[in-house]
Amino acid sequence: MRMKRVRRTVMIGICAGILLLLLQRGSGMDESVFMRGYWIAAPFIVIGAALFNILYYLLFMLRMHRLELLLKESSASEYIAATEALLQKAKGKTLRGILKLNLSAGYLEAEEYETALRMLEELSTERLRGREVKLVHGINLCIAYFKTAQYERAKESFLSHRELFERFREHRCYGGNIAELEILSVMAEGQYETAEALLKTVRERWHDARLQAEFQELEELLREKSRDLRSEIQPSGGTENSGRSE
Repeated sequence: MRMKRVRRTVMIGICAGILLLLLQRGSGMDESVFMRGYWIAAPFIVIGAALFNILYYLLFMLRMHRLELLLKESSASEYIAATEALLQKAKGKTLRGILKLNLSAGYLEAEEYETALRMLEELSTERLRGREVKLVHGINLCIAYFKTAQYERAKESFLSHRELFERFREHRCYGGNIAELEILSVMAEGQYETAEALLKTVRERWHDARLQAEFQELEELLREKSRDLRSEIQPSGGTENSGRSE
């Protein structure tokens, strides 16, 4: 995105120069006077264009940050509507990609997993820039696969992002989500005792209310799996005289 902003700024400078040249010829201004004025004005035009691009980007980032409060307040529907509206106004592939990524988080929160997955898979084909952007995409994609019971694809995605996840394992914003994915991955392998031990550890490490709610769901799911496993291995009863005739 940085190179695109530079190219856009240069193009604005060139267009401004052409416009000023046309004005000079149309007004009959002396060329030496015009050139002095041009070299004075040109830096301001380029700097102004660059500042406009930076402020435009920062404005959208500020709006996105404010919208995140809606998710924290469990207002997923409002967050989705506001982010959709922001997406319609956004210019630039990178900025729109970030908004789509944030929108997928809203759909995950609203439990519209298929919609979130569709958006995330579309983003997988695009060139995402920035480690944190790639990280959030990887986290959301894995969660969407797990939530839609596509366990093999979830495990594949988890493994493909493993190196990136390891770098952010202790990150205050993303570490808890990565820990949740690790538990889900272990559960998908049928290692429920290991998953229970991991769950106990991460509940003591990550205290965010939303994460704690997710951990509670995992605990209930593990209990259900444990009950199913015990019922499968429990021997069926029979009478001493079964199959015998007097």
